[in-house]
Amino acid sequence: MSKNFVLGSLAGIVLFSAVALMIFNYGLKTYNWTSPTVHAVVKVLPFSAMKVNRYSYSYADYLTDWNTIKLFMEQNGQTEGMDELSLKQEILRSALDTLLVEIIADRYDVTVTDEDYQNTWKLVLGVEEPTEDDWKAFDQNLLDTYGWTRDTYKERVIHLYALSEKLAVALAADENLQVNQDAKKAIEEAAGKLKAGEDFATLAQTYSDDGSAAEGGDLGWFDPEQMVPEFVEQLKTMEKGQTSEVFKTRYGYHIVYLEDVRQTEEGKTEYKAAHIIKLFATVDSLIAEEKNQASIEVYINGVDEESLL
Repeated sequence: MSKNFVLGSLAGIVLFSAVALMIFNYGLKTYNWTSPTVHAVVKVLPFSAMKVNRYSYSYADYLTDWNTIKLFMEQNGQTEGMDELSLKQEILRSALDTLLVEIIADRYDVTVTDEDYQNTWKLVLGVEEPTEDDWKAFDQNLLDTYGWTRDTYKERVIHLYALSEKLAVALAADENLQVNQDAKKAIEEAAGKLKAGEDFATLAQTYSDDGSAAEGGDLGWFDPEQMVPEFVEQLKTMEKGQTSEVFKTRYGYHIVYLEDVRQTEEGKTEYKAAHIIKLFATVDSLIAEEKNQASIEVYINGVDEESLL
């Protein structure tokens, strides 16, 4: 067998493979094949359903999400009149947000550690030390409801939650963000007016960023376990009728007024307080900003980039 014949055969195989891949890629983008065979192929070959900057949402992940949502809808009797275009758009919107979280997290050098995974699993399972029975029950429910394995859930849900939580902390600490600078300026302005004798409730209505603003910042009676640790620690240092200085939690800058304290029949301490909060930049707010600047390419037939914004 001649060397030229072997080289020619190899060249023919390479050319055939290249043409086959081009045809397969065209089929994915034009007809959105969803068969088990296609799913098996795209698990191996890196076809994209969407790209955001240099980040890719794979066609394999798209098929996983497609099959998951269809299974969930079938189990809940929601398939009648199902709009496939709307379903595609919903899947891709969710994937877009996920990719943007990854983009922002990389910019802040935020990653997920094994400890982060462990803590998030505990939160999901609702127990500090999951038993084998806990895992079996969780795995079966996951399979029955979504058709997922535990590894898929970790990759698609646990990772995103843990990453978003750590990213939120990083955003709160970034003093260069305009939102955070504006929050600091506003809370200091409110603090100055309080010291000048202005009414707390009126200032809360004017300055506060959360739902309690309409009620003058009133939080009512609450169990301290409902609040973040920094907020509770501040309350513990105060007397009834006292207003705090400005302090920070992971959510923003606060000023709190402690109205009353009581003990429950079970011996727990409860507080009645009001607050003014100026929120830090959030993951959601940065996602919204990133969408307007990102380069988005969609390879799913019938879906255009504008429909995802």
